Amino acid sequence: MFMVVSEYKDYMFVVDTDDGSCEMVKKKSMSGVDYTVQKSCVNSFAKLRLLYGLNPVDFIPYFGITGYTATYIFDTGGMMNCTMNVMMCIVSKNLKDVNDVYAPVYESADFFMAAYVEPRYESYVVPLSYNDYLQAIPVEDKILSGIVIPPEMASYMIRLSCNRNQKGVLRAFDGLFSEKLIVQLPHNCKCRVEANFLRGF
Repeated sequence: MFMVVSEYKDYMFVVDTDDGSCEMVKKKSMSGVDYTVQKSCVNSFAKLRLLYGLNPVDFIPYFGITGYTATYIFDTGGMMNCTMNVMMCIVSKNLKDVNDVYAPVYESADFFMAAYVEPRYESYVVPLSYNDYLQAIPVEDKILSGIVIPPEMASYMIRLSCNRNQKGVLRAFDGLFSEKLIVQLPHNCKCRVEANFLRGF
């Protein structure tokens, strides 16, 4: 059975109750599919840890989910290799600018969970202006490019990470952190991944 636990733009976060997976699926792809809606509502960090097996941590811990190296194609021609890290974090709502983050699942909570993608080298950036489905996630002294995720997806990401299932992680985000991602170089050159060269590590 399929269960929708959250929505974001034209995506749904869909849980398959048969295998416990949680993936981002375009709303139009769910047309004609039998599913129920059971929106997550989280208001207690302690309860979140108990339900989803998270370790006791302070706010803004970072979890490495997976990483990959890909060949990127410049919009002006040419290629480059870039290593990307896919991460997860827990963010306190007490931080500056956090109120601007779209996080309806965590409306009554004092935190939210997000997944984000980050180039290994600071000279490369993931501009929000080129990646419409990513939003600014303010943490400490920097802004991350990511997506607020429901706790069901956070739990699924931890499971995939423990199993070193890189393809499962990237598929769960419908390629928004991989083949659909646009990266910007120091000289403002825009480039897109050549998916056939995607390599995990």
